[in-house]
Amino acid sequence: MSGRRAAARAAGGGTDAARFGARERVRARRGTIAAVFLAAALAPGTAAAAACCLSTSTFGAGRLAVWEDAAFGLGLSYATAAGHFDGEGGYHAHDGYTEREGRATAFALVRLARSLEAGVRVPWVVGHRTTNDLDETGHGVGDVALALRWDAFPMGTLGGGLPGIAFTLAASLPTGRAVEESDGVLGADATGSGAASVSAGVSVERSLGTAFLRLDLGARLPFAREVNGADLRAGPGLEAQLGGGVDLGRGVVVALAPRIRWESDAIRDGTRIADSSTLELAVGPSASWEFMRDWTLQASFDTGLPVDGLGANRPLLTTASLGIRRAVY
Repeated sequence: MSGRRAAARAAGGGTDAARFGARERVRARRGTIAAVFLAAALAPGTAAAAACCLSTSTFGAGRLAVWEDAAFGLGLSYATAAGHFDGEGGYHAHDGYTEREGRATAFALVRLARSLEAGVRVPWVVGHRTTNDLDETGHGVGDVALALRWDAFPMGTLGGGLPGIAFTLAASLPTGRAVEESDGVLGADATGSGAASVSAGVSVERSLGTAFLRLDLGARLPFAREVNGADLRAGPGLEAQLGGGVDLGRGVVVALAPRIRWESDAIRDGTRIADSSTLELAVGPSASWEFMRDWTLQASFDTGLPVDGLGANRPLLTTASLGIRRAVY
């Protein structure tokens, strides 16, 4: 047993350690009558004790549980835009125009140290846009995302019922095709933003028996890119997401996560472009199901609301996602 796993087992008061300890004991005593009774006695408690790790696979690629060395998977998503918000926050439904996008995103997470993990996401994007006179479809690799997560205070280490705290650092690489590089009139073959960006954030998570609450805060800084001979840079942005979920038993976790994303005015050749800031508010349920050991199905639904003031300079997107995650330890 590795030092990390032995330490987790010794810290029996933590919820991560409880689940890990249950698995280790069942394995060590499999084949004996005592193991059968022990597993039966601990099974309900193990499910409840896993509350601290429910968010590992509830939101997208998620994070690693304390007993996991790595995880990988594939997510499929389909998004449609029913309308858009103008610069003043007014909502306008699309008339004679449709916009759809599909994504297949491969992801992987790997533990670099006891409290440090790295992740990568590689999307393949398919876009489709139509008007009364035009019909365009395009596809290609999207922007690759890299991430680091440091669990500065894992849940249970601060004591007194205080939440766990983690810090994140991420980068988005302009590996996709930008709108200005599109070969079509409608830009259906655009698969990326055209510019690199870096972001930093903090994640605060608190387990509450068989439930959890998690607050994610982040700041994003895009870099400039050249568009038609001018240096164009999207404005710095902020994002917040408050998620909560509950364990329903038998490996099923459901959650709800409203979020808000704001981006300040863009800058062209050092001059701010007035009224170009963006605002996106969305909410949606998600669920995960560990249908067999180490394999988890993930599903989510995310949508904006067609109400004036709940967006700005953004399409109103509705997205459905389905994915699968494999844990390695």
